[in-house]
Amino acid sequence: MNALMRGWKSTRADGTAWHDSTTLYTVGETLSVAACDPPDTGACGRGLHIAPTLALALSQAGGWPVKLFEVGVAASDIIARDHEKWRVRALRVRREVPLARAFGPRGEDVVELIDRLPTFRWFEPAEKPDLELVEAHVTAHLLALETYGNVGPVPVRLDRSWSAAGSAAGSAVGSAAWSAAGSAAGSAAGSAAGSAAWRAAWSAGDPFAPLLELFALGLWPVGVVGDKFVVHVPAIVARAPAVGVTAVQAVAL
Repeated sequence: MNALMRGWKSTRADGTAWHDSTTLYTVGETLSVAACDPPDTGACGRGLHIAPTLALALSQAGGWPVKLFEVGVAASDIIARDHEKWRVRALRVRREVPLARAFGPRGEDVVELIDRLPTFRWFEPAEKPDLELVEAHVTAHLLALETYGNVGPVPVRLDRSWSAAGSAAGSAVGSAAWSAAGSAAGSAAGSAAGSAAWRAAWSAGDPFAPLLELFALGLWPVGVVGDKFVVHVPAIVARAPAVGVTAVQAVAL
């Protein structure tokens, strides 16, 4: 097992495989499957499944939290492969990889954000939002946009009427802020959380990071409308939680 090709594997937090929950990935161990499907079955047949890149390994995770491993594979043990997956007879688990590494240069920020997501209020604001705190986040957002030609801070308007806020948003909102918020209705909040967290953590000095703090407060940043920055205060509506899906699980890639 000297000249091994490098591959990557994501597992559950306890190191077990997503598919069968019994195959255990432990650093230093060699894993093998005795009766693998033939090559013409393709990359998804019986065998051990790994990814050719760390990013693909993370994208193949079946939930959250996740562990990532670097594995070594002999070329003769690769049964079939495609652009996303290798199916192999045997592999050696070389080392566990810090999760932050898979998220790029600001990976620590991404992991920190994902860990925070369960604490977000997601469209269930306090009865009386802290206007000073809201203004501080909006001001930070607009000041960061000055680099891109924005005119600077403007007064904040809290709007409890969705019809008014939504109408204004349709014509006035910046696409990045709206895309982070607009897809996050009801049980889909976790998905929007992932989208917003990804954007905020990958872009150094990201001006939309302060808007995440508004989502954390249960608010909906609409954008600059006329001479004010509109922040929608959603009405709290009782609803049943999504069955079997948490906000963090919805974020997992």
